Amino acid sequence: MVAATSARPLRFRRGLVRDDPQVALRLAGALARWWALRGRLPGQYPLLREVTGYAEPGSDQWCAGQYWLGWAALLSFDLTGSLSHFTALRDAVGPGPTRSLADALAGRSMALGELGQIPEAAEEARRSLAIARDLGYPFGEAMAVTHLAFAASGAGDVGEAVRLAQQAGRVPGDIPASMARTCSMSLTEMLIQADDFAAAESVCAAGLAASRAAGDLMNLPLLLARMALLDLQAGRTEDAAAHL
Repeated sequence: MVAATSARPLRFRRGLVRDDPQVALRLAGALARWWALRGRLPGQYPLLREVTGYAEPGSDQWCAGQYWLGWAALLSFDLTGSLSHFTALRDAVGPGPTRSLADALAGRSMALGELGQIPEAAEEARRSLAIARDLGYPFGEAMAVTHLAFAASGAGDVGEAVRLAQQAGRVPGDIPASMARTCSMSLTEMLIQADDFAAAESVCAAGLAASRAAGDLMNLPLLLARMALLDLQAGRTEDAAAHL
């Protein structure tokens, strides 16, 4: 009985993609942000890839698909795949200053940084930041500054990484709560690297509370892992085990 029930959603998705791919495409686009919030985006990579294949290359739906495919691949540690999707998005939207271009460059920055190409990652983040500021795009600005912080950390400039991570959390304008929680995670990481454990614990605790309240299963595991490190640093081994 359990097996039959768990199989129904998979058959439904396949049937929907086959019978009405345009509806499946719109539905996947609408669900992608929720999948990311609930930590399910990596598992939806095959479905996103299939439905995006029905979109006209370069269309808004195709670009949205490349964006979410890039993040799904990144969260699955498929770094080259992630870079490929964000690069395809960059090439499709063209050189003009748009939010999609800012998002594509920010995604490329994170993928390049994870691949160890730190100077290239910093350059893409700077380009993304310039576009986001020019457009008045607070989410894009906060994302770009966060990626600059990771690039600074990768280059060994921990002080600059802390400054940038703090700046990301203070970007003026309407920033989604999910981005604020990501800023808490990145600032916690940079403060740990700077050996400022008291400040890191305060930021991490606030981020954990916010992530639990929102059911944010993308940021929550990252914050729990960092809180466990802080517990170990303070000699709280039982607390560290609980957070792990």
